[in-house]
Amino acid sequence: MTPKKKINKKNLGTSFDRLLSYNLVDDDTIEDQMIELAEAIMSDCPVLLNFESVKDVHVCNRVLSFLSGLNYAIAGRVYQIGAESYLIASSDAFEDGSLEKWVKEFGHIDD
Repeated sequence: MTPKKKINKKNLGTSFDRLLSYNLVDDDTIEDQMIELAEAIMSDCPVLLNFESVKDVHVCNRVLSFLSGLNYAIAGRVYQIGAESYLIASSDAFEDGSLEKWVKEFGHIDD
């Protein structure tokens, strides 16, 4: 197994430029998808997660709980953007202000 390369964030533009738009698929790979999303978030890659294709609310709750717990541990933020969409990112991803600006312009749903 080869070691993973470190991402050089300086060459990747703003956090908004690195935004990963991810449509969760409710199948046998749900755990693998959760790990892939967690690794992206820990690498300061913000994730716009869409639950639209997931019909089982328990799967949505499990994924959102897992990623929210991860985000709490790294002092990140979670914004509900739509009825079935969430922006999840580490605190470092918000440092350049591009995500904050996008959230303010797009709007988010208050809990």
